[in-house]
Amino acid sequence: MKKIRKIGIMFLVLAISISVIACGNQNKSKKVNDFSSKTEKESEEKLKASYGDGENRDFTTDGKLHEDKFLNKKFGYTDTSDEFEIKKDAKGYYVISYYYDEDNEAAQAEKEVRRLKVYKNFALVKEDGDNSMVYAYDTKLKKLVFLNSNGKIFLEATEME
Repeated sequence: MKKIRKIGIMFLVLAISISVIACGNQNKSKKVNDFSSKTEKESEEKLKASYGDGENRDFTTDGKLHEDKFLNKKFGYTDTSDEFEIKKDAKGYYVISYYYDEDNEAAQAEKEVRRLKVYKNFALVKEDGDNSMVYAYDTKLKKLVFLNSNGKIFLEATEME
């Protein structure tokens, strides 16, 4: 079950990264624009068929990354017990993901480290082979969020204490 969820999340991340890269923040408007190419629309349709739109709320940005709001803090996903932490070193940004075995609570978390790329100064993209995850700070919600293939909020990250 966990592997199926991971595969699903990876597929979601791929669709999100494709859309964010395609959408851009062309005029630094308050909302990320929808994309229109056929390939991206196909990815969006596949995503919706598998996962729906998520929260599908408008994403608000001032065109800045706001790293002070999320660096070196642990966050969780709303639908799993997995966690992640975004950090920065001399080479740039990276994310440490902690995957927990829900069937064996006593097992230690599986740890994965991946580099992040800054996208148009307002988002971080984790490229993971065919999969990607897009992290961005929403200035209206004042939270770290994940963007979907429409450039809208798919999920909010939950800050861990």
